[in-house]
Amino acid sequence: MALTYFGHPVSCAAALKNIEIMENENLLANASTVGDYFQKEALSMLQNPVVGDVRGKWLMLAVDIVADKSTKEAFPVSVSAGQSVFNKCLEKGVIVQPVGDQIILSPPIILDNSHCDTMISALSEALDEFASEQG
Repeated sequence: MALTYFGHPVSCAAALKNIEIMENENLLANASTVGDYFQKEALSMLQNPVVGDVRGKWLMLAVDIVADKSTKEAFPVSVSAGQSVFNKCLEKGVIVQPVGDQIILSPPIILDNSHCDTMISALSEALDEFASEQG
């Protein structure tokens, strides 16, 4: 099968250069080290009454927003929990990805601990505000 960009030499050269940069800057080790910190800090959000679960690996994180923490019952669709939390994060200068009533974080592998702190703080504040609005 032949496609316009399939195995194109320029694309391959760019991919090889990216791999070289990742190796030279030890970015996979950074993702592991900073990712462990990111995951540990994110677990603090479990204290929030509308957070049903926090899970992930390294720099991938999902936060479930629930109406009832014990049963994991979802908010009514009309509440738009994920979108509401997304909007609050955006106001704080942090972009997250709402997927239904989940918030997904997948930052770049160049992230450092201070960036993690900024993201977790903004998301925690947004969740607190949302929880307060929901009563």
